[in-house]
Amino acid sequence: MENKFEKNNQQNQLNQFKNQQNQFKNEKITQINILEHIKKKNRNKVVLIDQNRFTMFPHVFSDCEKEENLFPILIRQQTQILIKKIKNNGRGESILIGSSGAGKSFILFHSAIFFSYLKNWIVLYIPNTEELLKMEEFEAAKQILKDIWNRYGTWFFDSLSEKERNDLNISLSTNLLTEDQKKFLIEKCKQVIYALKTGSFKEYHKLIIVDEWNALWNEKPPKKHFLNKFKNFYTNSNVFLLMAISSKFQTFGKFDVLDFPIIYREVYVYNEEEFESILENYKSLKKLPNDFPKQDLEKITGRVPRVLFFISIAFQNRNEQINWLEDAKQKTKNHYQEIVWKVFQKIEQRKSQKLYKDRNALAFIKRVFLNKSVGDLPKIWKVAGLFQGYSKIGFSPICEWVFEAISEYIYREFPQIIELLTLFYEIRFYSLGLYVGSIFYSGFLTFIDLPNVDLAGNLRSHNSFHIGVSSQILQNKNEKIKQLNPGTLIRCFGDHPVVDFIIYSLNKQLFYIQISPEYYPNHSPKIDPLFTKTIKEYENQTIIEYYSNLTNMKLSTEKDKLPENQFYVYITNHQIYFPKKEFINQPVILVNKERLSHLNPELWNYISGNFDK
Repeated sequence: MENKFEKNNQQNQLNQFKNQQNQFKNEKITQINILEHIKKKNRNKVVLIDQNRFTMFPHVFSDCEKEENLFPILIRQQTQILIKKIKNNGRGESILIGSSGAGKSFILFHSAIFFSYLKNWIVLYIPNTEELLKMEEFEAAKQILKDIWNRYGTWFFDSLSEKERNDLNISLSTNLLTEDQKKFLIEKCKQVIYALKTGSFKEYHKLIIVDEWNALWNEKPPKKHFLNKFKNFYTNSNVFLLMAISSKFQTFGKFDVLDFPIIYREVYVYNEEEFESILENYKSLKKLPNDFPKQDLEKITGRVPRVLFFISIAFQNRNEQINWLEDAKQKTKNHYQEIVWKVFQKIEQRKSQKLYKDRNALAFIKRVFLNKSVGDLPKIWKVAGLFQGYSKIGFSPICEWVFEAISEYIYREFPQIIELLTLFYEIRFYSLGLYVGSIFYSGFLTFIDLPNVDLAGNLRSHNSFHIGVSSQILQNKNEKIKQLNPGTLIRCFGDHPVVDFIIYSLNKQLFYIQISPEYYPNHSPKIDPLFTKTIKEYENQTIIEYYSNLTNMKLSTEKDKLPENQFYVYITNHQIYFPKKEFINQPVILVNKERLSHLNPELWNYISGNFDK
């Protein structure tokens, strides 16, 4: 049944392409209709090659995990590199490489927006193959269901008839480009470039942005192969190139792209009200100074992507004091989430399917995939922020231990919801990961400076100590301590990795670094006092006993809870000091350094390097 459906789907797609090809077969793209397109309604000077109406992020959650503080910096760096090449050589060429999910497409898209807002620039933007596969938002919602189906097995839709399967169009199949289709595509690109180079466009700079070019043009092409396709057009001094290499097509060596004609589309931008909300968002999160002018923000990033609304919503749900995005939040929710909601309404009607008899379970699934937050978890967890984007449909903890601790809480407090999750191993763990991640997710990195705090009369090392994600910290500098905000990542560099965990409280001004005697015997002068020096004020406890007891404190009563602004990060270089069974009720987040570093090596290497340059 599935094969038959896929064959029908492939044939429909092929017929669609043939119809489009016939429609555009005799049409020549001229400078006149491009110029009309640019002048009409003051549209952005962007020419898009796409197969359907272009929407910025139609997969709803697909790019939420990418929108971190990291990416505006990468965008600025990439555009600065290209601009520098343009100024120095009169032409420019930049190539982005990286693992899947590293943000190459994200940077290209923002670069297209950035250059389209510059005076006398026109951008030819060829989206990546995933972008080409995106259709209307409702189709994107069905793609989410396809992801669920692929992840959890065909049981998810076993009760659907063949007609219902076709109606939902769960399995989106793709075709390989034939040679004729390649020629057609390349010819259309040539026509656009030729029109941009002649007549009224001579005074413009032209930027050609091609995403996943090795997937579009050949299975294993060298860079020269792609450039040869445009060799007669790229030689002009005011034509520039920015492209990304697809890592997945290097791996699989095949195409995953639908065929498309050239269609002119407007890049959707914010109205002034929305943009003001985003600017206020940045300022409230202390990413911009309060007097930062709006026009300068536009110069840096063009227009801020709509996906920031999702992150703002997530942040807002965790902090009731942030209410500056309520109107925009409703607009965004209505635009995207209602589309996904329609799909879940169809699923809800499948009463014959036993998995959906439990209304609580259905509500849980909706909450997960609609990214709804809740307020019934301990407040101490809500400031953790140690979660990363997991998939197109949600987020998951950055660490297995975090996941296990929070899962235990949910298992204990919400047994009716777990009835669904325990049916399948994968459902149990993946869904819980998405669930807790949607509550705690924070997409912002915070940089910290560490003061030279006196621990019961014992100063830390006077040597240079590398810690944090932003810069080198000197322990002997008496710097004012900065609050650790949600999303803070702290990493000990390899040349001096002596930190095991950090305890920090803004209210009590506590700061503590535990050093592992198991792994760092050479540091015994700094370690011994922690185990031998006693503190009279605290019943002659040793330093390590005092802080260990602090982190082991139960949260049974309000009196026992530590201040709400506390933030705890464990970076372990050995086995966990406390027994695993004890930390379920502790206000502690455990992060294993090795797990963190292997989660996404390229991202980790970047954020642990010269992030502030």
